[in-house]
Amino acid sequence: MTAVSPLSPETEGSADRYCDSCGRVFTVHRNVPQEGIDDLARASGWHIGAEEIFCPGCRQARFSISDA
Repeated sequence: MTAVSPLSPETEGSADRYCDSCGRVFTVHRNVPQEGIDDLARASGWHIGAEEIFCPGCRQARFSISDA
């Protein structure tokens, strides 16, 4: 199974992506082709755009602001 999870001190390696708003990082476990990382990130709630990347928390906050 392949999973996307937040990067923690226990996680080996470096982050694959960073949230442009809060700086939260995540890493992809297992060998996933580069083109598959974005799909996995989307499934885990990350927004991957051409210009910006947002973690689930910041993405939800942005949705709340835009809905107000």
